Amino acid sequence: EVGVLNREISSLKAHIKDLQMNIRVLYEQTKKVFKDQFQMFREFIKNELGNKGIDNQFEREHKKKMRRSQDFDMER
Repeated sequence: EVGVLNREISSLKAHIKDLQMNIRVLYEQTKKVFKDQFQMFREFIKNELGNKGIDNQFEREHKKKMRRSQDFDMER
């Protein structure tokens, strides 16, 4: 009975690893799609704000987030 439980545990661990990999792939693909779709939106906003001479808070926040993300990745 212990052997059966150990096999089930091993099987579940393998299944969990597969699910984690699938989630990672889905996350990366979703991130890529959103990046592609919103690139035009960001350019439009940037151009509109630039034409009006408005301080671009959106761009500053985006750059700040990207720096934090890079810093976090470097810590790993």
